[in-house]
Amino acid sequence: MRILLLQPSQSIIIGRKKKNGSIMPPLGLLSLAAAIRKECGDVQIDFFDYEVKNSEEEPDFSQYDIVGLSGTSVHIPHANILIKKIRLKNADACIIIGGPHATFSYMSLLRNIPELDVVILGEGEISLTYLIKNYKDRKTIPEYAGIVTRKTEMAEMSPIIENLDELPEYAYDLVDINKYQLSTHRKALKPPFISYMTSRGCPFSCQYCQTPNMFGNNIRYRSAKLVYEECRKLKQEKNYNSIVFWDDTFTSSREYAMELCLYLEKLNVKWMCNTRVDRVDKELLYIMKNAGCEVIFFGVESFHEPTLKWLKRTTNEQIVFKAFGLCKEVGIQTVAALMIGSPYDTLESIDQNVNKLKELQPDKVYISIYNVTVGSKEFKRAIMSGELDEDIDWLNPKCFIGPPYGLPTVNPRLNRFQLQKAQKSVYKEFYGKGNEIQYE
Repeated sequence: MRILLLQPSQSIIIGRKKKNGSIMPPLGLLSLAAAIRKECGDVQIDFFDYEVKNSEEEPDFSQYDIVGLSGTSVHIPHANILIKKIRLKNADACIIIGGPHATFSYMSLLRNIPELDVVILGEGEISLTYLIKNYKDRKTIPEYAGIVTRKTEMAEMSPIIENLDELPEYAYDLVDINKYQLSTHRKALKPPFISYMTSRGCPFSCQYCQTPNMFGNNIRYRSAKLVYEECRKLKQEKNYNSIVFWDDTFTSSREYAMELCLYLEKLNVKWMCNTRVDRVDKELLYIMKNAGCEVIFFGVESFHEPTLKWLKRTTNEQIVFKAFGLCKEVGIQTVAALMIGSPYDTLESIDQNVNKLKELQPDKVYISIYNVTVGSKEFKRAIMSGELDEDIDWLNPKCFIGPPYGLPTVNPRLNRFQLQKAQKSVYKEFYGKGNEIQYE
């Protein structure tokens, strides 16, 4: 059996190559590829990433039995084009899509893309490997949790993988890490780099985030020793210089973070992570620095109290300034992520946030426009309130023009154009020319 995994491109929405935005190795597909190899025996897996390759190099779709795609909302318009192209070339292939957007919009995708056969809901390793092991033809798709077809009567999420140590190593042999790029606020790291997730799940309940509904509220960790062994092996094979850890909150468990750092210290590589200002302290930061931590990305989001309450972010200003001060003392660079355009935001509150950011003095800033992501509490609220039409045309690349690419905004006082203008203005405040906008 021949299997092709595809990473669609965002360029159909963004409209040009991302100058400053990052292009990261697609960890979801690399994990799926590894699981298929481990569980499904004699299969051949090919991988094609449209984010880093020219479309003229397209694979021969006619020779595959199963073709799988994955991505977020910004990838969906291109995924639609690819699915139609695959079906024209191959009438018999089983075409599958997964990822966060597909998980929460599966009915819409099956209804609007007739060439599509299957949607995988949630973590796909168990469901997808079950499908492949029991696959005969596209007319008789095996039934299992997480596998959804037009015949499915009761859709349910794929089984949660409780023990992440059971997952095999990412299939990094399928990609050339030299083709991927770091965004501006990660440029303190030296390429080439690898991406890695040590955990899944999030115990927090931010209004705008889909992670708890996608991966659950309980954090599951891959053991620190296995993370180290895999990263050490990849260092020998790929000779990378740095690691980008994509965990939502790298230091959610202080004990785990400290144990992992003891291992990472042996690698002698620089790395960065994401975390919250209320999940760091001086001792932990020193240990992280000694282990190679070069940059921490903090989701500050806002200093505006009504906005923080809306976002379900309860961290106060004093804790924010303390965390950034400690990082400066320890020697870890900081990125302050600010979110503008939530329903309580005004031009005045955005100006107040900018002034606070100037006081905070982060090394870099990342300005995002508040958006409504399928699978989040905010999406459900906006649909229920009538602020959003439930039948959003996600397949249309021109549905939501400009940042936030491919996603709607819901601020009652500031329209999309005003928020984009404000975003550029904030970047200009920090970088002078306003040319440091991130396309992520």
